[in-house]
Amino acid sequence: MDVQSCGNSGYDLHAGKNETVGTVTVKYNGVLLGVGGHMHDYAKQIVLEDATRKETVATLNANVDEKGQLVSMPL
Repeated sequence: MDVQSCGNSGYDLHAGKNETVGTVTVKYNGVLLGVGGHMHDYAKQIVLEDATRKETVATLNANVDEKGQLVSMPL
């Protein structure tokens, strides 16, 4: 999944808080076994939501060091 719908994934951030939202349509029924994400330094969180049900499916909080540099992401 990509916040830019797998298009041009590069974009500029402005000073202060930045929140970017993307939509991905899943065309298959089934059970979600896991989810992961890709972020860069200073990012804090990825949230996967079911827009139809308006429910949070997963929240991944980034592990960063004291400078805000990304150390790891949970699965």
